[in-house]
Amino acid sequence: GLLPVYLTRTLLADTHTDLGATRYRLGDPQQALTHLELALSLRQQAIRDFELDTEVATWPDEDKSAERDYLLSDLQFKKLGTGAAFFRAGRFSDAEPLLKEVYSQSRTALDADPSNPRLRNDYVGEAGLWAEFLGFSGRGEEALAVLELAGKHIDQLLADDPAGVTFRRTASVALYRLSQWRKELQQGDADAPLSQCLEIRQTLASNEPHNDRRQLDLMLALARSGRADETIAIAERYLKSPNPDTEMLIEIARSLAQASLAEGSGSPRTSIQAQAMNALQLARQEGFRDAVFLNGEPDLKPLNELTEFKELIAGIADVKL
Repeated sequence: GLLPVYLTRTLLADTHTDLGATRYRLGDPQQALTHLELALSLRQQAIRDFELDTEVATWPDEDKSAERDYLLSDLQFKKLGTGAAFFRAGRFSDAEPLLKEVYSQSRTALDADPSNPRLRNDYVGEAGLWAEFLGFSGRGEEALAVLELAGKHIDQLLADDPAGVTFRRTASVALYRLSQWRKELQQGDADAPLSQCLEIRQTLASNEPHNDRRQLDLMLALARSGRADETIAIAERYLKSPNPDTEMLIEIARSLAQASLAEGSGSPRTSIQAQAMNALQLARQEGFRDAVFLNGEPDLKPLNELTEFKELIAGIADVKL
């Protein structure tokens, strides 16, 4: 009774979102869903409670409108998280309407207010997740079309806050995905967005040399750029660190798989791919069970024909793509 009911549900929803997001990042989408579906339900109920709250009814209209806008905006975030977890749990038919709705609404919001930096950042990020879903579900042409549209906003996104981190990281992820899918479909220039991505990530990593996320992002871009020695150096440094988490191990495996392509054929490539597989096996031991990601991630393609890679996926789950 110390807080309005709608606010209590809001706090509970946020807590479950944090728990679900952590499970998702660690590669356990099924466990993530137990929290994210509940977070979405709590947020929907909180909005209903807000509209029925007798104290809220006494607020000035401006205050009510601002709080309602926040609740509705956060509802979209909850839908995004739940849709992402459905997707990675292999429940594509449940994921699609949620992810498509969030993407479409973010695009509509930006069209209505094209000078709003936050809306631009949201749109570019949500376009990336929608495109990833499309690509993983075998709709690569649609995925690339979405990424090309989002790519038109990258220069302005970088100009919105040239010294900030959040917008530049969003831009770097969008550029990375654009390069991935252009190369995957052999359509357009894949090198230009990758080069711009690498430049951004080098700067971010240089500014924050002890930030693991910045270093892992740089490692991926270096790997895609064929700079195997630098990639391996970062990967080995993290493999020697105590208790690397599953997210870190997956990023290492992606990077090493790509770095192996720079080694031609024969024992050097085999050795690097063995290191990639070792990272995946360690991640599996730590609870990673995202078979959809392993099946669909373009960075891991160099491992696709390895027997141990196929066995790893089969051991995690029988996912129908």
